[in-house]
Amino acid sequence: MPMSRLLLLALLAVFLWLAPRPAQAVTCNARIDNFSFGSGITSTGRDTTATLFWQCSRGSEPPSQPLNLRICMFITAGTSAPGVNPRWLRRDTAPNILVKYDIFGDPALTQVVGDEASNLPFGFTATLAANDYYQAGSVPIYGRIYPNQAMLAYQYTAANLALTPVRSSYNTSGAAPTTAQCLAGIGDGTGTSDSTDTITIQAQMSDSCSIGTAGDLSFGQVTTLTANQDQTSVITFQCRAAWQLGLGNGSNFDGTHRRMAAPGGKYIEYELYRNSGRTQRWGTTLNNDTVSGAANYDTLTQVTVYGRVPAQAALPGNYSDTITVTLTF
Repeated sequence: MPMSRLLLLALLAVFLWLAPRPAQAVTCNARIDNFSFGSGITSTGRDTTATLFWQCSRGSEPPSQPLNLRICMFITAGTSAPGVNPRWLRRDTAPNILVKYDIFGDPALTQVVGDEASNLPFGFTATLAANDYYQAGSVPIYGRIYPNQAMLAYQYTAANLALTPVRSSYNTSGAAPTTAQCLAGIGDGTGTSDSTDTITIQAQMSDSCSIGTAGDLSFGQVTTLTANQDQTSVITFQCRAAWQLGLGNGSNFDGTHRRMAAPGGKYIEYELYRNSGRTQRWGTTLNNDTVSGAANYDTLTQVTVYGRVPAQAALPGNYSDTITVTLTF
């Protein structure tokens, strides 16, 4: 009996020695809490930086073995419109136009982080030191709203982007695997995939306006003013909101009439109108004697100024005036 017991114990010891060691396992996940381009964005575009937070935990023995990790992932295209490089932000009120942007893994903004279909992954390294069961950290990630594109004011969002899947692989000696190896599960060990919550990209477009040109209105040379002298000029501008365009009364206004002045205290009356029939005087009172229009986010607007010097007695001279153009939005 004692002999049988010893033999049984010896066989059990051999069985345990031949059994495969449990595979090491690592679980990693990541998140981006806030990805905002901010407010006041114009057609020049906007760059931003966000923070990607990650954490990895060791799942099995041996705890004494350091692990050189590569964490790799994709970021989905989002729900505003299909595709990456570029992605799209959708305006949250009508008209729901789209604005191009993208997410990058490098500060030079050359490495677009794509979805799985685009095969443009994002990867970075970390280390689980010996006897370290858990490690967490953060890495920067970058965004750009591209310049020179159609925009309208108010909020843009791109909801339901996700960091998925978050993968990891590791080497127990030598450098961490490459991003391609991480995605392929190549290394001394492979972690389990994980996913994260969705990301909402936010951007507040400016409702700014800008005047491009305000052409001079020249009545030319005349010898008499026995009849009306009519001329036009053009004001060009761009506006991302509803607008009203006003013209001031000039530097020589007498309380009733716009006037051009010449040296020696000489004046000629003239007027500026909103219509070609020259019946609607152009002033600065909003919703009354200004010209108004809708946002022209992707084109320049040209507005014609109709000028008239009415028949009147006048002395010879070079007459001029200066008008202030006001764009209200």
